[in-house]
Amino acid sequence: MARRRIIYHDWLARERAVDQSGEVSNGADSEIDQHVQRALATLSENEREFIVHFYFMGQTEQQIAKATGRTVIRVHALHRRAVRKLRRSLGGFVAERFGLELGGRASGCPVCESEFAAEIDWIIANRDRKATWRPVMREIHESFGIQIRSPQVLIGHERYHSRSQRRQDNGQ
Repeated sequence: MARRRIIYHDWLARERAVDQSGEVSNGADSEIDQHVQRALATLSENEREFIVHFYFMGQTEQQIAKATGRTVIRVHALHRRAVRKLRRSLGGFVAERFGLELGGRASGCPVCESEFAAEIDWIIANRDRKATWRPVMREIHESFGIQIRSPQVLIGHERYHSRSQRRQDNGQ
């Protein structure tokens, strides 16, 4: 069975006109367009400017980088961040209107997405701090079938997602 999903980029690329001041005006005032406009309002000025230039005016990342004096790498990061924020802002509407939840990759963390997250958190918390991450990565792969390709994944999970870290942050 094919997985149903929303292509947010298509919503941004809908027919719109950009006036001289850079304001976006919709041809049709649909429910989707209203939600997209509200989501765009949540972006920073730089992110909104990028979205207008890239999606509405059809400029490339290279053209935007040259015009703004940024590197292409910075513009690409701005692009990813803006789309991620839009996806998050539109998530509730999508769930309500289309019955779809944000995909499992919302956090981007394979540990958090795993049904074995608690067990993996325990392995990470009880690892030998003087050793490399390789034994932990191997144990996770052998025990749970999850291939961790970089120690940075586990470091990021431990720092930002793990339950033990959240308990420490909350003073428990």
